[in-house]
Amino acid sequence: LLRDSLPAPARRPIATLGGLALLAYGILAAAASMATGGALARTGGSPGFGPAPFADTVTLEAPIAAGQAFVVDNSSGNTTIHAGRGSTIHVEAARHYRLGGQAPEVRLTPRGDGVTLESSNARGRFPFGDSSSVDYTVELPAGVNVRAQSEVRLETSSGRLDATGLSHLREATSSSGSISLEGVFTEAAQVRSSSGTVNLKLLPGSAIQLDVKSSSGSVEPQGSLFLTGGATQRTSLTGALGTPASGAILNVQTSSGRVRISQ
Repeated sequence: LLRDSLPAPARRPIATLGGLALLAYGILAAAASMATGGALARTGGSPGFGPAPFADTVTLEAPIAAGQAFVVDNSSGNTTIHAGRGSTIHVEAARHYRLGGQAPEVRLTPRGDGVTLESSNARGRFPFGDSSSVDYTVELPAGVNVRAQSEVRLETSSGRLDATGLSHLREATSSSGSISLEGVFTEAAQVRSSSGTVNLKLLPGSAIQLDVKSSSGSVEPQGSLFLTGGATQRTSLTGALGTPASGAILNVQTSSGRVRISQ
């Protein structure tokens, strides 16, 4: 507006500053629109560095029958599994990714013996590789078997909890239902049961420090379980299987249930 009244030498710098101001305004307006649009939620971090800064949630459901298997392979996030009701799997998938990348595609896929939960970890357009991950919260009907390759947390109030193929168990808890776990244990984990029986099978490759206690039940090592540097009593068991990493303790506690441990 003032261009014609300014000296000729000053016109070009003023025009440049005005253009930069308009560009900055456009960037701020776009960022504000994205923040309030509801499609993405910023979770912190910066593009190309640290954790993926954007997230959204996808809900999935699929039918599954008692006796069938629920298989999850999640190498980039956490998986929490709760006991549910009915005959349907319910999944809340929290997807984390960068603005310049593509959100992972999450899907429940029927298979011959059950259903598989999986995601495609899409690679973003940043120089530091794959920046996406998915955290699952899953509700499963009673009687479904679990096979998981993930950082897993399992919970049930009164139903039976069975899981095989575990490799990154973090926690398994039950109020009155039994717990049966089979997997490779090499990291710190907790197993809690108030009154249900706990059966643990430590598959080849396990290297863990065991700390097992039962208040009024019994602790029963099975078969050729070989531990070093510990002790076995009627209500407790300690010792190392293999050569555990520092802090790799499998802590098992029951109030009145029996604990059986085998290899």
